[in-house]
Amino acid sequence: MPLFFSTILGWFSSLAGRYLVDAGLRFVATKALVYTFLVTTFPIVIKNLLCWLVDALNEIVQSSIEPGSVSSFTHQLTGLAGWLGDQLMLPTCVSVLLSAIAIRFVLNFIPLVG
Repeated sequence: MPLFFSTILGWFSSLAGRYLVDAGLRFVATKALVYTFLVTTFPIVIKNLLCWLVDALNEIVQSSIEPGSVSSFTHQLTGLAGWLGDQLMLPTCVSVLLSAIAIRFVLNFIPLVG
């Protein structure tokens, strides 16, 4: 009789161990997939969305003003702001900040780290 119970107990413990290992591996794989998605794809999607929004707003503004009403100084000022933003590497800074926010968001899902 003790041999029977030890066999059953061994079978249940191996089944529970297998379930825990599968659940642990599934957890790690899910977190790795979410982390990879948020670090690689999320900043690109946000950048494309912001560029689309700015282009749409520019089209709306250009269609609402008369062709000769905007002075050349305004065009020079916006070109200067774009050049200055490029020299200060603002697109790279925004990308790094969004990646850091995404990493922090993913780390909050991990119980012992977040």
